[in-house]
Amino acid sequence: MLELDCHEGRHAIEGVRCGAEVVAIDRSEANFARARSAADILGIDSAEWRKDEVRRIDPEQLGRFDAVSCSGIVGHLTAGEVSRVEYVVRMMVDAFRAELRGTKVSSTVYTHSQDG
Repeated sequence: MLELDCHEGRHAIEGVRCGAEVVAIDRSEANFARARSAADILGIDSAEWRKDEVRRIDPEQLGRFDAVSCSGIVGHLTAGEVSRVEYVVRMMVDAFRAELRGTKVSSTVYTHSQDG
């Protein structure tokens, strides 16, 4: 599972608690400190925390994921940035699904803004 703009790592932590391998990305060191603190309290040490800018994510570096959480970021991106993030997320999820099934399948990316 990939969590983009993870803030305090809510989805990343829950993903690990459910047995997922998780990579969480955020640009704020303060957010990572809070996420790591919460993970430590819960005894979670397997999440991979990466400091990076969501606008510059590279699917070649990140790899393939069966789930991507990107809630809350849409309101902070321009329309062009949202389109790029959606495209990159589709590439990563489609690559994972194709690897599992041996064929290319389409993916659906759900995004929402905090106001609706």
